[in-house]
Amino acid sequence: MARHQGILTAIVKPSGGGMPGQAALIHTEGYTWEDMTIQSGAALMYSLGGGGGRFGDGRTDQVRCCEMTEESGHNHDEHESEQEGHLHTEDCDHDMEFTSGRVPLVQGSPERLSTLTDRLKEAKTYREKRAAATPDAPVARDQALDAMLEVVDGKMPVMISVTTGAEIQSAVLWAEANGIKVVLYGCGGAGEIAEWLAAKQVPVILAAVYGQPRADQPLDYFYGLPGRLAKAGVKFGLTTNDNHDVRQLRDQAGWASTYGLGSENAARSITYWTAQILGIDDRLGSIQPGLDGTVILTDGEITETSTKVLRAWIQSREVPLENRQTRFYDKYRNRPMPKRIW
Repeated sequence: MARHQGILTAIVKPSGGGMPGQAALIHTEGYTWEDMTIQSGAALMYSLGGGGGRFGDGRTDQVRCCEMTEESGHNHDEHESEQEGHLHTEDCDHDMEFTSGRVPLVQGSPERLSTLTDRLKEAKTYREKRAAATPDAPVARDQALDAMLEVVDGKMPVMISVTTGAEIQSAVLWAEANGIKVVLYGCGGAGEIAEWLAAKQVPVILAAVYGQPRADQPLDYFYGLPGRLAKAGVKFGLTTNDNHDVRQLRDQAGWASTYGLGSENAARSITYWTAQILGIDDRLGSIQPGLDGTVILTDGEITETSTKVLRAWIQSREVPLENRQTRFYDKYRNRPMPKRIW
């Protein structure tokens, strides 16, 4: 169904919390995994606990922190409610900054990133030991740490699942402190810190277009989020962040187009911009001489729900759009008409 809707490439990632493994970039057509693979080890996946899911920043952390505002300074007695959407953390910090959305800019990396930090340190130590190894004192190869070295060297980004504005800021500050290339995904709270994200030039894979607004947010809060990020200058792409609704990616871009992003930018958010973020724009994402020739032919704007994909090519090879649902449709559309008995 994904290919039938024009989705010709996809990121597949392991599920689970913490650091479940690496993501791979694939074609959506092929007989074997070798046929389908575009790039193995496209990113190292890590979850900061928010899940980065389609429900965006409607979920807030459960721990508390004292309220702090620019006007009143530090206040240990009053607390913001979770309904007002402020992230609460366990310890108070007098040196926190605040953005225009009043989300605290967390100083330092949270404890939930400590596992990843420790693994990076292990990888660096492993490299030093391998470099100092001798035939008499060899150091066994460790495939997991070899993969981590690609992150240390900047060859592979860490794709961190985040939801709230404070989680996003924590991940970015951690990446800066450790010199790691990072891509954020999920990011329902990105609208709260859009200008800050734009200044940091951190790319975002947004999975919140179909998010559920809180009671204090307008109904179109998440539909309009891509438009607000684009206006602020944040580089982003769209994702469904699941495997069973991938075919709805074009629909999500259509909603974003209607609520401020515009049709051209909406199309870029599921093609060229995403390819840039993943570092594959020299192969995919646009129609230019020398690229792979992975394109679709439609009968209208790709962000319109009524638009049909007529033909598709992957690496200049035409691929079928047939699937089980189209076969059922053709079968029962052409079934013999019953004979009347009266």
